[in-house]
Amino acid sequence: QKNCGSTGCVCSCTKEYFVTAWVGDSRAVLSRKGGKAVPLTTFDHKPTCEDERLRVCNAGGVVVNNRVNAVLAVSRAFGDFFLKDMTAKSPDMVVTSTPSTTCIPRMEGDEFLLLACDGIWDVMSCDRAIGFVRESLRHDLLSGGGRRFSPNAGSIAAEKLINKCLGLGSRDNMSAMVVMFPDAERPLRQKESLVCTLF
Repeated sequence: QKNCGSTGCVCSCTKEYFVTAWVGDSRAVLSRKGGKAVPLTTFDHKPTCEDERLRVCNAGGVVVNNRVNAVLAVSRAFGDFFLKDMTAKSPDMVVTSTPSTTCIPRMEGDEFLLLACDGIWDVMSCDRAIGFVRESLRHDLLSGGGRRFSPNAGSIAAEKLINKCLGLGSRDNMSAMVVMFPDAERPLRQKESLVCTLF
């Protein structure tokens, strides 16, 4: 459909790096040793961002009420063809699907990765979302005897996060995925290592 579009992000985890690409305001956030939130998507593609505003204007668009052409709240997206000149190259479109990318080294103690769309981030900071998921994973680990995560621990944590955001008043699209790494179990066994901001 001409008026439909989507944001998105993808993260490739190699033995040495996290390689992330994104368009729009979906985010990938890493929980690093001890629960430190490390955004792998370093900024949202919003027309309020100066670089994005200039790109939109140079492509022939305008920013009105913090929206591209007074309509769209993100400056990069898949679809939304009514804001795209299909004869232009993607970087030169008012709303482009050309992603931003980051490459961040992996470290010992990297615990899990949270990928989520803007309905989560409308009501939670990266720090708070990581703390919430970390507490859910710790509860799963300890309720199972403290040795191993249950097979669905990541899915359960993602579902709890979405339900929490609904309770906080989010009314935008919400999807979330939690990817756990081997180093997650050891620190989550220790209650004193957890810094959680659930309120």
